[in-house]
Amino acid sequence: MSEKKSKMLKLAVVMIAMLVLQWGLTSCDRDSTDHLYHECDAEVTTTNIVGAHDLAGEAQDVILVDFDDDLSHTEVMVISEAMGLDLQPHTSEPIIDRNLYLGRVPEGAVPKMRSHILAHFDSVQSVDEEHMVKALLWESNDPLRQFQWHFDQISLGEAWTMSTGRGSVVAVIDSGIALDHDSLRDPVQDLEGTARVEGYDFVDNSTFAWDGGGHGTHVAGTIAQTTDNKYGGAGVAYGAKLMNVRVLNSQGSGTSANVIAGIYFAADHGANVINMSLGSPHGSDAEQEAVSYARRNGVTVVAAAGNSGKRQPSYPAALEDVFSVSATQYDGHTTPYSQWGPKVDIAAPGGNTKLDQNKDGKPDGVLQETVKSQAPTEHMFALYQGTSMAAPHVAGVAALINQWGVTHPDRVEMYLARGADETRLHKDEPSKESNFFKLDDKDERPSTLPEKEFRERYGAGIIQADNAVTAAIMGPGLLRLLLALGLSCLLFVLVRQESLLEANTKLLGTFVISAIVGSAGLFFLPFLVPGMEVPAIAFAVHLAATPMLAWDWVLLGIGQTPLLASALIPLGLVVLAHHLKFVKYLCAGLAVGMAAFLLGEMILLTSPLLWIPGGDVVARVFYLLNAVVVLAATFLSLSGDTEPVPED
Repeated sequence: MSEKKSKMLKLAVVMIAMLVLQWGLTSCDRDSTDHLYHECDAEVTTTNIVGAHDLAGEAQDVILVDFDDDLSHTEVMVISEAMGLDLQPHTSEPIIDRNLYLGRVPEGAVPKMRSHILAHFDSVQSVDEEHMVKALLWESNDPLRQFQWHFDQISLGEAWTMSTGRGSVVAVIDSGIALDHDSLRDPVQDLEGTARVEGYDFVDNSTFAWDGGGHGTHVAGTIAQTTDNKYGGAGVAYGAKLMNVRVLNSQGSGTSANVIAGIYFAADHGANVINMSLGSPHGSDAEQEAVSYARRNGVTVVAAAGNSGKRQPSYPAALEDVFSVSATQYDGHTTPYSQWGPKVDIAAPGGNTKLDQNKDGKPDGVLQETVKSQAPTEHMFALYQGTSMAAPHVAGVAALINQWGVTHPDRVEMYLARGADETRLHKDEPSKESNFFKLDDKDERPSTLPEKEFRERYGAGIIQADNAVTAAIMGPGLLRLLLALGLSCLLFVLVRQESLLEANTKLLGTFVISAIVGSAGLFFLPFLVPGMEVPAIAFAVHLAATPMLAWDWVLLGIGQTPLLASALIPLGLVVLAHHLKFVKYLCAGLAVGMAAFLLGEMILLTSPLLWIPGGDVVARVFYLLNAVVVLAATFLSLSGDTEPVPED
């Protein structure tokens, strides 16, 4: 018997050791030198979400009752009790004395209550149902979009009027995406309309990279879920293309070697953005070289900051050349689980499923369609939380920026940070750190943070998609316009055509306007033309708003090339139109504008210069030399015109 007990004891020890080992290989808080893991984005909903009815909770309306202004709060409370209502005052400072009170009532009850209250309570001036008021923006027809509060937090609706991410390729390095189908599996319905490019499965060494755990599909949905298809929810950059790079197994863990391989694959196969919602306590030189290689090849690398809730780094987010993303919840606080520190670059919604701050009856998670972790052939709408969910919001906005030809990682990151929400930054006095991680709905954390702590928790702030896209359009556009105006004035001064300046305003106007168009295109059009959600309109506006020397991105989906972004086209215009007076000044203006564009690229480098080795330094020299050649040729063309053309 003792020998049998000894064997059973040994077996128990072995089993316990195996369980501990498995936990160590899948926890994002455990040390390991060989594995990178997903961000422990727990699905804490008690049941799977299958439709809008599951998300709605108990249907209620809000009643708005306006009492006589001379009533005290106590008197109002007595009257509201007589009404059978639990009312609370509208506490905004400017109208606190106006006696506006609100309360929740059963759905559809307000009309009957209105007639009853107005008939029996003389101290009530009006009774109304509170309605939501929104900016007059295009809204998708996805039925679950109303529950994606996280998109409202980043002002996504405003950004959609300018960009949908068209032309950008986003690589999702994760557990795979349920995009394709075989004899046993079908893609999730809300990704069927999403464009994709070929990816790879580094776990099973296959081009068929199915998601066995649901994590990667959920992440991909936030980036580019099919939108405006009358089904499910929406995606940030629904016009972008997804690249499915699987490096995590169905349990959510994988080797650092596969992650490194995935980064190289994405960089070599046309990705503009990489999203990595995964992490480990350890980085490596090989991993650093991989992300640096991706950046040198024009790829913006976005990664989740980690979920331990501690001030410590997580890798790859803490590596150089990686844009690190912390997580926020519904009220704009960073979440209790979000890691923080000097490596955090920006914050985005990650959700907090322990709270229901928006009072919709469901946890405040990030909503997307995915596959079930234990039954990957079945689909569901799920509320997840984690910095894993925050990172794809940023990757999606990066794709929105890409649509406007801004693909250089330096510029993309600059515009991502431009206009981020700094509401939680205390710019005058430091506030207390106590109770920063309070979990209930009565959150008593400080509303603002001192500069150092704010930057370590939020980076630049909570990303704002509309501000980022606006900056990516207006920044280069205004610089190019100013350069075009400056060069136009300079050339006319140099050629000393005072008579032309004074007598031939028609030619002068032609020259200056064509210079502006040649340098910046009609870059303001996205802010004026409605209907950008319609592909044909979006393409036409995109083409007209993009400078001619950057059309390779609009037409071919590639970055700057020496065929367009050089002196070739403007020199051709000057030479061909040399003997035609009106056309000559039109072409000369376009040439000056194109020189301004080249000088602008020398300054900004909105997109990497393809086909010419040497990196950014060589690209800047190339742009400068070509701009000088164009200006010299235009100067010679104009200086030969010594006789003014009389006005009509």
